[in-house]
Amino acid sequence: MSKQILILKDGIKTTLEASQVENIVQQSEQIVVKLKNGEQIILSKNEKFSIDVLENNESILRLDSSNLESLSELEKFLAQESNFWFDNKFITYGGGGILTAGVVAAASSGGGGSTSGDITPPTILTQELAVDNKTVTGMTEANATVMVSYKGKVIGTAVADAEGKYSITLDKAYSNGEKLEVIATDKANNSTRPNSITAPDTTAPVSLTQVISADGQTVTGTTEAGATVTATFNGQVVGTAVAGTDGQYTLTLNPAFTNGEQLAVIATDKANNSTKPNTVTAPDSTAP
Repeated sequence: MSKQILILKDGIKTTLEASQVENIVQQSEQIVVKLKNGEQIILSKNEKFSIDVLENNESILRLDSSNLESLSELEKFLAQESNFWFDNKFITYGGGGILTAGVVAAASSGGGGSTSGDITPPTILTQELAVDNKTVTGMTEANATVMVSYKGKVIGTAVADAEGKYSITLDKAYSNGEKLEVIATDKANNSTRPNSITAPDTTAPVSLTQVISADGQTVTGTTEAGATVTATFNGQVVGTAVAGTDGQYTLTLNPAFTNGEQLAVIATDKANNSTKPNTVTAPDSTAP
């Protein structure tokens, strides 16, 4: 049984036969791996991975990108694999030391794979959120599975057709500036890196509280983080403040209100969506 290289990168395992690699070249901050089937695999030097050399499905040598003590043994192993060809015998791996080129070839696969067939993720993935804020459409590799997630939770999936077109119905409409992630996975279980899509923000702050101080000089409360809170009296602005990252705000009134006046308070988010006016009544500490 031929020897294999098992790579763990970004939580994904990839197993390659040594004979799959045709050559390896270094280009600036990237390493380009050319496979005998014509595919190219790109590895950025700042990626971290671990590699096991397998013989009869048992590890006989292990290398970690942050611990290169096994390099000499690995070099001897690769020298025996006549199917490997190196553009340079050694390749510098970032600033951490020297890494044998054949190991980098194995580590550069973008998704889970096997010892034969397709080991390259879909090369195209586009995504667009429709005006209903509930449908994502786009293009990718034919028959690939496209998945949309929000905060780690899958909110919609679909399989691309023979032309690579797909349409995903999400679990609900997203209209508050949410950042969604889209990933395509082909039939060989190779996945793209996540693409981001930002939902439009058409939702006003969902909460606004307000309390006026006993001296009538300040209004405090909570609302959406980063929202601008405005207090008005008889249509005139008498104070504004921006809520902090925790949503809390303190608004100074000018002038102070101490005669039972009714003020209107509104919160407006960064996308210019405003709440309905809330009413707060000033204390009445003014004699007739």
